[in-house]
Amino acid sequence: MKHSVERRGHTCEKAGQSHSEQKPSRWSKFLFPFLGVASLLWFLIRVIPKPSRAAYPCMKAAAPLASSFVVWLIAVAASSVAFVKAKLTWRQQRHWLAAAFVALGIAGLLWTTIAQHEPARASISDFVPEPNQPIGAAKGIFPGRVVWIWNPDATNENTNPASYGHSWFMPENNDQIVIDRMLSDGIKSLTGASTDAAAWEAIFKFHNNERGKGETGYQAGETIFIKINATSSWGGNFNTSDLSAVNNNYYGCAETSPELVLSVLRQLVNVVGVAQTDIYVGDPMKHIYKHAYDLWHSEFPNVHYMDAIYGAEKHRERFAFTNAPTIFYSDRGAVMQAAAGSDKLCTLFDTCEYLINLPTLKGHARAGITMFAKNHFGSNSRGGASHLHDGLVDPN
Repeated sequence: MKHSVERRGHTCEKAGQSHSEQKPSRWSKFLFPFLGVASLLWFLIRVIPKPSRAAYPCMKAAAPLASSFVVWLIAVAASSVAFVKAKLTWRQQRHWLAAAFVALGIAGLLWTTIAQHEPARASISDFVPEPNQPIGAAKGIFPGRVVWIWNPDATNENTNPASYGHSWFMPENNDQIVIDRMLSDGIKSLTGASTDAAAWEAIFKFHNNERGKGETGYQAGETIFIKINATSSWGGNFNTSDLSAVNNNYYGCAETSPELVLSVLRQLVNVVGVAQTDIYVGDPMKHIYKHAYDLWHSEFPNVHYMDAIYGAEKHRERFAFTNAPTIFYSDRGAVMQAAAGSDKLCTLFDTCEYLINLPTLKGHARAGITMFAKNHFGSNSRGGASHLHDGLVDPN
């Protein structure tokens, strides 16, 4: 990647040098005002309704043109005013003041016409930040590679997350086709493969080789557990009749996106060839809301949809847990609650062949930002994970 950036910067430099030697078109003098007006209008239309858009890449590109156009406009206006003032003061026989206004006007005009023709170089920066110092050894098909996929068309940015019946997770606020494509792009970028099938084959082969099974792909009959985050499905946050979310202060709480889970199910079943009956989905401590279940079950009715308490009466299957503790905390009460000690875990962790962890990447009052590890706070057999929270950045 470094080599690629340097080559692009070199190409940009040569292009700039070549361009500076060419005779400019007679229409080029109108280009800056046109681009300036367009950039300014675009910036104002986009940023005024939502100031956070100023951080978007397109806005960062438009801002220098818009700001330089405003400065240019101010200089032209100031020059015009200065010449008018010079004419008035000359008529009033105040010749020295008139001369000063003329000088001011000429300075303004020179400011608007004199420009530096230094070519832009993509690989040159006055500030080179110190790189992060990773901990441990890089892992993966391409060791240390992290793939980030972002597409603003995936979701409706104008929805109200707390609007009952129309929250962020509802199908009307998500473009499933875009989300499916994002997942496809992600696994292909992660593996360097050109197709989804080849990407999954590479993922399974690498994983199996790392765990001593040899370089083999997914085999028919092997089970997969998709661990989701359903943190808000507790207490009075759902109707016990059908597990639909209720309209209260917790409605719209950030959890694993149902649309992302559907994308993963589509990949596993339709691309990898995993039988629906070999896939388990759920959060061992919580419940699957009705809106998520309806979305998944309508397309994949034979997947196992798991629940901490409910079974067939709610079209779910109840999680089983180990009889004895299977995880023991080394803290021994020094930071976490002394009652932490150990936990029993969901038996699927022992019986499934593969675990796919789909957390909620979100800001967290206690932990700064939570990612993959904290999703397993919900993997134990207790009713909650309060005994583990003292180990976070800010337990309160």
